[in-house]
Amino acid sequence: VGVIADVTVEQLAREQRAVMEQRAQHRQRVEALGTLAGGIAHDVGNTLVPITSLSQILADQLPAGSDQQNMARKIFDAGQRISDLVNEIRIFSRREVLQPAPLNLSDEVKQILALFRSGLPERLSLVTRIEADPVIVAERSRLHQVMVNLLTNALHATVGVRKPEIVVCIGEAADLEQEPLLTPAYAHISVSDNGHGMHPETLARALDPFFTTKGPEEGSGMGLAIVYSIVSNAGGTMRLESAPGKGTKVHVFWPILGGR
Repeated sequence: VGVIADVTVEQLAREQRAVMEQRAQHRQRVEALGTLAGGIAHDVGNTLVPITSLSQILADQLPAGSDQQNMARKIFDAGQRISDLVNEIRIFSRREVLQPAPLNLSDEVKQILALFRSGLPERLSLVTRIEADPVIVAERSRLHQVMVNLLTNALHATVGVRKPEIVVCIGEAADLEQEPLLTPAYAHISVSDNGHGMHPETLARALDPFFTTKGPEEGSGMGLAIVYSIVSNAGGTMRLESAPGKGTKVHVFWPILGGR
């Protein structure tokens, strides 16, 4: 005598709860760090004002081509680099007032890719697949920042690959089986590469702020964290797929204007 029970629904519910709990924990961790980073960025930004402004004034007053002028310009350039990082942290901490507007996602992505394509190596293949034409609500510069970060990461991941390829897809509510918490009222952006991929330990921390596998001169580690912050602030979410030797695919789900 035996009993067979179908627990498929219960298992799916448990998996969905686990996904929601993991996202909630990550969101809380990121928000706490964002609050701290936002306060630090504010203080650092105020401190940078006299450094950058006075170094620029000093450089203009010193003899052209002199060592002193070159040193003053180096101070100004260093201040500008720090200022750029401060701006990234402010975006991450959501301390900016944005003015989102309806945007045709496909048109915006085409414009971004046209600019990005001009700086690509000749041997790299950039493939675009437009499967839908959704309209989203977003701040244009933030959407561009999301795409540029994802494309730049994909480009870096393909360094050393014999036939590098980046594929950008635009669709709607893709792959609901793997993303069951979403409804069909989401635009789907995916950026995939055939690069070296990430180990599970790296993948687990990929969205953490300041985490990076790059060298000290190659980046701040804020790229994906900023993307996640922008997308989350817009009411969307992200998912990453990667494995060593199999490349990386980043999914961005962005709410469609008015839903469906």
